Amino acid sequence: MILFFIALTALALREFGEIITSAVLRRTPIEITIILMMLLVAQVARQKIMKFTYIHMFYLPLILIPGLTIVLVSLQNAELLNLQPIIGNIPAQYSRGALTIATLFQPAFVVTLLVPQMKTPSKSMLSIVGGITISGLLYILIVVAAVGVFGPRELDHLIWPTLELARATTIPGDTLERLDAIFIIVWVVSVFTSLAASFYICLQGTRKLMGTSDQRLISHFFFPFVFILAMIPRSVFSMYTHVEMIGKLGLFLTLGYPILLWILALVRKVRGEQHELPVSQVL
Repeated sequence: MILFFIALTALALREFGEIITSAVLRRTPIEITIILMMLLVAQVARQKIMKFTYIHMFYLPLILIPGLTIVLVSLQNAELLNLQPIIGNIPAQYSRGALTIATLFQPAFVVTLLVPQMKTPSKSMLSIVGGITISGLLYILIVVAAVGVFGPRELDHLIWPTLELARATTIPGDTLERLDAIFIIVWVVSVFTSLAASFYICLQGTRKLMGTSDQRLISHFFFPFVFILAMIPRSVFSMYTHVEMIGKLGLFLTLGYPILLWILALVRKVRGEQHELPVSQVL
């Protein structure tokens, strides 16, 4: 699990660097962009679990509200004909596409580290289902807007369709003609929180595996390995090949590991006790 999330963090960093250097900082070496983001992520992942959680809570509305606004505004340029037929011309590929989309939710595995620290863990299921529903609906809206605006043929020639969607969208009345700048800001914050979550899993897993309480030293130890892994793909196309391959392999871990623990608990008739922590202990 630790190795998988290290690879996931590295590839996400490489994707961040590729987009930033091609869309905004074209004269900046990609290595500099990756190192700066990694420094920010390492700083957040070194914090205690309460500070880590509050950081995500703070950035959540800054991601959802602008992101949802951009997608809804872009729907004004959508062509209904581009969305037909709804299930596509090759419905058999739905299962393959669903598997690819499922890999995007893997940083949410950090919830398994947060649940034991909750005051009332029994209420965690409602929060988890709500989070998956909100992010899933946002993914659906993005896909519908991109396909509706560009069509399936043009999408084949776009590397980052969502960025192009923001560039092609304007607010009625010519209030804002360049929504891609706002999208880049929202996307950078979103990538930052996702990277912090996946890297935090690495640090927490290593800390418990080694039986130490100092995750700051572990953070510095992983830094060069993450950077080297991020620079391995030779091109953006090679990067996405690695992302898809490692992401699908990771599903066996993020899904299989909890299921294995659940089966072992059933066989051994072990059940976690319901508990409620006092607020002072949680803080």
